[in-house]
Amino acid sequence: MDDEFSDRGVATDLPAILELAMKTLIGYAIVLTSCLCAGQTSQEFHSRYGDSDTERFKIRDGIGLTVEYGSDGLACQMEIKPQNLFVQREPQRFMAPDVVDGILDEIVPPDTRGRRVNNMMQLMGCSRSVVDYYESVTIARGTDCLTSKTARDTSVTILFKRSACPETGLHFPSPDAVLYKRALRAWKENQFTVAHLELQTLLNTYPNSEYAIKAKMLLKNPKIAACGESSSYSQACVSQ
Repeated sequence: MDDEFSDRGVATDLPAILELAMKTLIGYAIVLTSCLCAGQTSQEFHSRYGDSDTERFKIRDGIGLTVEYGSDGLACQMEIKPQNLFVQREPQRFMAPDVVDGILDEIVPPDTRGRRVNNMMQLMGCSRSVVDYYESVTIARGTDCLTSKTARDTSVTILFKRSACPETGLHFPSPDAVLYKRALRAWKENQFTVAHLELQTLLNTYPNSEYAIKAKMLLKNPKIAACGESSSYSQACVSQ
């Protein structure tokens, strides 16, 4: 009698046991699927969202390079800084200046920067930022002077000057742009002799400038042209 009741109990609970086992298997399957889908490859992201406008590279041990691209697909802004890992107990804060020098020569060779037109240094306590303005690029370099170690650079920011790059307001105006703006202002203020001098200096010094065509067109203005007909300037220019 007891055996018969026991068998019936097992038979009665069997559907519940099967249902529980099925739910368990489904749960494991969901967890496994989530684990497999949690990490996605770079190719998967590119295929879903298109090309990335920002990338990050490990260029030296403990140093990362972040690149932001412009609408033309070329680099517009780059940042070099210590690369800190999430599991790193003591984050790296500084970079050796000679290592940074080598990186800069790699990614922005001196012959691609153009002529240096200005530089500026800002002091913030014992830290400083040195900004070098070139014709084609601006390089801002941060340094910490509290540490006596050889690794003292904290970060480097590189900004490129191209129409495809967003205006950051951190670029120093190029000398050809300064000359043209001076000439334009002089023309508007009826200082035609000054305007002619600035425009001619621009063309003689920077014949391949993007402002050269504009300068030639402005030189054709009758009042400005009259101021360049002779070394002593014409009567038309003097009488203006």
